Amino acid sequence: MVVVEVNGYTIKAGACLNGAYLAGANLTLADLNGAYLNEADLYMANLAGVNLHMADLHQADLFEADLHQADLSEADLSFAILEGANLYMADLEGANLEGADLEGANLEGADLERACLRRANLYGANLYRAKVYGADLEGACLVGVDLRESRLKGVSLKGANLIGADLSGMALEGVSFYGADLEGANLQGANVQGADFREADLKDTNLVEAIADSETVWPDEFDDEMTIPA
Repeated sequence: MVVVEVNGYTIKAGACLNGAYLAGANLTLADLNGAYLNEADLYMANLAGVNLHMADLHQADLFEADLHQADLSEADLSFAILEGANLYMADLEGANLEGADLEGANLEGADLERACLRRANLYGANLYRAKVYGADLEGACLVGVDLRESRLKGVSLKGANLIGADLSGMALEGVSFYGADLEGANLQGANVQGADFREADLKDTNLVEAIADSETVWPDEFDDEMTIPA
């Protein structure tokens, strides 16, 4: 077992570090698998490549922390502060990020498959080439998010804020946009076969050459033949 001493704390797998002060700490040699870090202060800490599988980081402060290539699979990051955090290529499969603040975070190439991001703040976050298959983004703020080349098939974006989002050319088959705000969003050339747009706000949404089918569900009184020019 890897054991590291930092700021008087014994850092090891399964350690109880609730409320610990580890701001700015270099924890790259630590093993925090299953550790308890509820409300811990990890402000600008270096956790690059660290094993945090199934760790409890509920309400932890990870502002601008370096978590690139970290294993956060099935971790509890609900309501955590991750503003400006570096999560490049991080493994967040099955993680709980409900209500987390990810404003401006770098999630390029991150694995978010089956992650819960309900009501999370992703304003201005970078999700370029992120794997988001099967994730729950219900009620999340995605204003200004870079979703280019992300895998969103089967994702729930129910009630999400996607004002001005660029989803052009993306594979959005089966995505739920129920009640989502897509005002001014760009879905040009996107594949929306089987997508659910009921109650969605499609004001000024660009649907030029979008690919729909008989399974695509549009808002009431929406005329797709008039709105989706070839």
